[in-house]
Amino acid sequence: MKKHPSELFAELPARQRSFQPVPDFLRPALNETLLSWQMVPDTDPWAAGMPLEVLSFDPILSPEKRLEWHAPTPPPSDLESVDALELILEQPLKEPMETYLRPLDAQRLALYFSGNVDFLALGDTLSESFPYPIHGGFASKLQPEFPGFELGLLRKTDAWPEFRPFRLTVTADGLADLSHAFLSVHRWLQAFLDTDYSTHQLLSKAQFSFERSNDPLLDCIRIRAFRLLLAQWQEAFSQEAPTPLFIHLHPGSYADWLLAQVNAYTVGTQTARPTENYSEAFLQALTWCVVQKVWANVMISLE
Repeated sequence: MKKHPSELFAELPARQRSFQPVPDFLRPALNETLLSWQMVPDTDPWAAGMPLEVLSFDPILSPEKRLEWHAPTPPPSDLESVDALELILEQPLKEPMETYLRPLDAQRLALYFSGNVDFLALGDTLSESFPYPIHGGFASKLQPEFPGFELGLLRKTDAWPEFRPFRLTVTADGLADLSHAFLSVHRWLQAFLDTDYSTHQLLSKAQFSFERSNDPLLDCIRIRAFRLLLAQWQEAFSQEAPTPLFIHLHPGSYADWLLAQVNAYTVGTQTARPTENYSEAFLQALTWCVVQKVWANVMISLE
C-alpha cells in the first residue's frame, strides 16, 4: 500500500470529499455528549467540518424479531408472534437434534444456533432436516487463526444465501470495545485475502450482535459508527462498494429510532421507555467523530 493505513481515512471516495461545517448550535451538545462518554478530543473535532453524507442507508422499518429457546426445555409456544428463533445449546440434549428441529417451520422462521455445539456437524444435520435453503445463522466466533475451519463452515453453508454462520458480539464497554470489534473484523478479513471469498461475501456471512448499554444514544452511535468503519475498510483495502451489514441488538429497552438502525433484535422483558429524539445532523456529527477516533486508534496500532 502506498499510504499508512491510519492515513487512508483522509482519502475519502469522491462522493464524500465535500465537507460542510458542523452547525455552531450543535457544538455544545456534541461536546457535552463526548465528555459524558469520556471521549475528550485533543483538538477541536469540528474544525474541519464533516462530509456532506456520513453514511447513506435506508432505515430498517421492520427488523427481525427473535426469540431465545434454551434447550433442552420445550420449545416456546408463541412462535407465531416472532420472525426468528435462537436455539441456545448450553446443556447436552435429551433427544437427537432432529427431534427438536422437526416441528419448526424453517421456511417462515429464521433459525439461529449458539452455545456449546459443533457447527460443522450441525450444518450436516440441518441439510438433512430441511430440503430447502434456510435462513438464520450460527454463533461461530471470528477465528482468523483457524482458516481451515472457517473455510469449511463457509463452504458448508454456501447453498444458503441468507444464512450467516459467523457472529461477532460487540460488548457494551463503550468506545473501547468498538475499537476491539473493528480490529477483530480487520484481522478476520485480512486472513481471507488469498482465498476465493471476497470481502463482500465474507461480510454477508456474518452477523454483528451488539450488547446493550444504559445509554440508547451511545448504542445508536456505536452501531452507526461500526457500519461506517466497515464501509471505509472496504473502500480502503478492497476497493469494493460497502456491504450492508446484518446488525443484531441484544434484549433491552427499545426506542423506535434505535430499532431503525438494526436488522434484528432479541425479544426482552423490558418495555420501551421514552427517549429523546435526535436530529440526523447531530447523529451524523457524533458518528463522524467516533469513527475518526476508532479508525486512527486501530490502524496506528497496526503500523
